[in-house]
Amino acid sequence: MTAVEWLIEQIYRNPIAIYKDEIFNQAKQMEKEQIEDAFDAGWDSGQKGCEPPKYEYYDKTYKNK
Repeated sequence: MTAVEWLIEQIYRNPIAIYKDEIFNQAKQMEKEQIEDAFDAGWDSGQKGCEPPKYEYYDKTYKNK
């Protein structure tokens, strides 16, 4: 399940949720982890033997958005 799918499910379950900020932040964390995992998978397929700079990639690409 993607972070967006999870977030939509949470909103549909409780549209007037008191914890909207908490749900949103959890979805953002899930999205970050999914992006890092996808980066790792792509890196593994092309760069054997090197440690991927996944955190650097995420921060440069998404941190200020």
